Formats: sequence, C-alpha cells, structure tokens
Amino acid sequence: MDDLDAMLSLWFKTAPDGRKVFFPWRSTGRGYPIASDHDYRRLHQQLKVIWVSVPMLGCLLVLLASAAFSSGSALLKGYVILTLPIVLVFFPLLFYVWLGYWLRRLQPSDEKYERMSLQEGMTFVARLYPSGALWLMEIVALAFVSLGIVAFIVNPGRRLLGPIVLSGFAAAFFAFMLVLRRRAR
Repeated sequence: MDDLDAMLSLWFKTAPDGRKVFFPWRSTGRGYPIASDHDYRRLHQQLKVIWVSVPMLGCLLVLLASAAFSSGSALLKGYVILTLPIVLVFFPLLFYVWLGYWLRRLQPSDEKYERMSLQEGMTFVARLYPSGALWLMEIVALAFVSLGIVAFIVNPGRRLLGPIVLSGFAAAFFAFMLVLRRRAR
C-alpha cells in the first residue's frame, strides 16, 4: 500500500460482515456502506485523483504567483488575483458537489459498528506517520516548551505564556499519537 492509499484509508472502514463503509466526515458523521467492490474501487480511485490534482493546482498557483510578483507584470498579477477565488471557492464547491453525488447513491448507516469513533480516526492518523517522525515532533514540541519556560524565567515581563501553552498542547498531542500508534500494533 502506498502513502496515498494509506491516507485514503482514513475515509474507509471494513465492517464485521466484510463490507466497506465510507466516512466522508470521518469520525464526526455516520458511515455509508458501499454496495459493491466495484463501487468501492471507483470511489477510491476518484478520491485519489482529487487528492493528487488539487494540491498540484495549488502548487501551480503558488509558482504562478511568485513569478507574477517577482516579474512585476500587471497582467500576471491580475491573473493570479482572478485565479485565487477559483482555487479557494470553486474547487471546494466542486468537491462538495461530487461528494453529494456519491452520498445520494449511498444509504447512511444507523448501525453502531458502522460508525467511526474519534479514537479510531486518530489511530488511523497515528499509523500514517512513521514513529521516528512522531518522536521528532514530540522532542521539538518539548524543546519549545522548555525554551519558553527558560525565557519566561529569565525575562518574566515578556508575554510568553501563549506559545508555552500551545507548545505544551502540541507535545501532549504528539504523545497521545505515539500511544495510539503503540496500541495499534
């Protein structure tokens, strides 16, 4: 399974009876059982296309914007300014129209096993990251907490409480992800 398949697996769960269940809103909404393996493969493939093409278009827009503003061309700047609403409004709107098309074809599930808990969703995310990357993020977050506390002690007049608390939350989150990753084994 490649990285993109692993990321898209966050949206699917296999029910005890073997059916695939689609979770468009992940752990905040209900699941939609997929009737056939053909529909599952088709939905999965379309999600792949969306997850690859939208970031590529975003990168293209960033490159175009950097070229426009570095060259000083008014035409390119105007093009970027006109293209920005398309990327920020049209593509998400297009995604929701596509999602509505699929959800009209699927029946929502009311059964308990066809819901995704928040912990299941977080476990999927924790499994996506290599443990070394999670440990690195944990160490960096703890380093920021430590440096913030030292800076706060050395110069108490500075307003450093916000960054310290934010770094503390990040450290707690990464520690939780490490625990979930270990439990998933």
